[in-house]
Amino acid sequence: LSTLEVAYDFAIWQQKKVPFRKEHIALVKSSLPIQSLNQLAVNGTHFKEWASKKGGPWMKVALDAALVAVLKGHVKNDEQHLKEWFLNEFNIEG
Repeated sequence: LSTLEVAYDFAIWQQKKVPFRKEHIALVKSSLPIQSLNQLAVNGTHFKEWASKKGGPWMKVALDAALVAVLKGHVKNDEQHLKEWFLNEFNIEG
């Protein structure tokens, strides 16, 4: 079971009202462009190279932001599109 499915079961066990059926979780997850951070077409090494900057906490922020951008459909999950997003839209400073 996924974490979301376990959370769903826990909410039901706690007699919480859940506005969707458990099967909906798998349906939504399967429609996502990627299923995990490991499937992102780039990694921290790419970001360090493109930013000409040392690694650090900013890389996790960048990876998280890239993941969200891909999941929301704001950028395609390929190296070139993510590079353009990183260089033009991601704010390294904050």
